[in-house]
Amino acid sequence: MARCLAKLITFLTTIPLPAKGRLDEIASCFPYVPLVGLFEGLVLGGFLAMLRILDIDSLLSSALYLSLHALLTGCMHLDGFADYVDGIASGRRGMDMVRVMKDPRKGSFAVTWVCIAILLTLSSTKILVEELDPKNLVIDMVAVYVLSTEAMYLLAALEPEEPYEGMAKRISCEARKRRNVAKNVACMATIIASACILEIHAIVATIVAMIIVAALHLDIRRRLGFVTGDVLGFAYETVRTCLLVTLAISHIAT
Repeated sequence: MARCLAKLITFLTTIPLPAKGRLDEIASCFPYVPLVGLFEGLVLGGFLAMLRILDIDSLLSSALYLSLHALLTGCMHLDGFADYVDGIASGRRGMDMVRVMKDPRKGSFAVTWVCIAILLTLSSTKILVEELDPKNLVIDMVAVYVLSTEAMYLLAALEPEEPYEGMAKRISCEARKRRNVAKNVACMATIIASACILEIHAIVATIVAMIIVAALHLDIRRRLGFVTGDVLGFAYETVRTCLLVTLAISHIAT
């Protein structure tokens, strides 16, 4: 499991661990992807907690968090988010939509929604920094990132693989195998159960994340009919942003 985690961290973040693996090795390790979310949540949540302890301005803290998030992930998920939004804006389906998504140029619709996601992240993180103590900041950020990475696994398992040799094809094939589903369920259940015991709002985040995954599943089936790397990136950033907003609203309400 430790070797799988190292390979996934190298694959999904900018941290240059020596355990870089081939795509087939990454695919076989993908059931453990929530552990990458745990790692990201601890790093980014710990960073926010440190800023909270130092009493740094909440808006500056949220901007610094977003900067570290971009640095840690290399914006690879955000790029997939923008590509899928471009595909939605094109109104095309299937392989015609894929061709739009593979265009390196970004349309105005994608740029606008990336800006909206950034603004929602900044404003919701600002509220979380103001409302939560350092411990609960870490717990909430762990829940956000674990669920964001799990969304990628769920869609890889639910959707048919790409009809061509793309990055997500092997991941999707491996994700549907029973032994890998069992590994993922065990990994995910342990992490989320621990978070939910410590913080009731993690339960809300889990429910919202599953609703978002179900909605994305239906949308992807209607538009594409299969999963791609851009789809996985879109799912990650969509779930992450929506959960930050959800947690901010729930903490204000309570």
